[in-house]
Amino acid sequence: MIQEILENKQDYASLLCESDPNINLVENYLRDGRLFAYFENNEPISFIVVKETNDTTLEIKNVLTLEKYRGRGLAKALIQYVENLYKNKTTYLIGTANSSITNMLIYTKLGYTYSHKIENYFIICLILCVLIPIILSIKYSYSIDYQPQGRYIMSILIPIALFMSIGYEYFSEFIENKIQIKSRYIELSMIGIYILLFVICYSNYIAVCFGSTII
Repeated sequence: MIQEILENKQDYASLLCESDPNINLVENYLRDGRLFAYFENNEPISFIVVKETNDTTLEIKNVLTLEKYRGRGLAKALIQYVENLYKNKTTYLIGTANSSITNMLIYTKLGYTYSHKIENYFIICLILCVLIPIILSIKYSYSIDYQPQGRYIMSILIPIALFMSIGYEYFSEFIENKIQIKSRYIELSMIGIYILLFVICYSNYIAVCFGSTII
């Protein structure tokens, strides 16, 4: 049985983050949109959040089925339910971060067609994740603390680590394809460089403890 959840919608925000990890976005469209659920034994086991974009367009913001109930077509039933509920709409939109073939086939079978992909969307978001803390660090370091504060930019370590892994992947492909050096040699070289840097840094740390430096 499908019913709309009208009260305490925000209680489902954390659960819906399984399909949309941005808790702020989830809370926003739960507040402004409508939440429907498939109930079994008076317990909601599958969810869909929709929001009217304009007079002609309905956007499906989130679709989630609890893991142990997947494979029963519950998400399909919910999508068809809201389509029938909003028969006056001429356009239905589904935005998804999961563009896998399996996921696309599910929507294609329901009559949806692929529209477009936002290129480098997550790269742009990660760049902002790096720039914003740096800007805030500069602002607060020189307006409140009056000295640089490294703790303000600790959050950039995760996107930087991802950028490093992406860069390493492209670098490996370039070396292997253009210079014809096998990737395993590149990997061994990178490991050697990391070990060398670690030894130098650790040696300097030990040396500083005894009142001298090596490099």
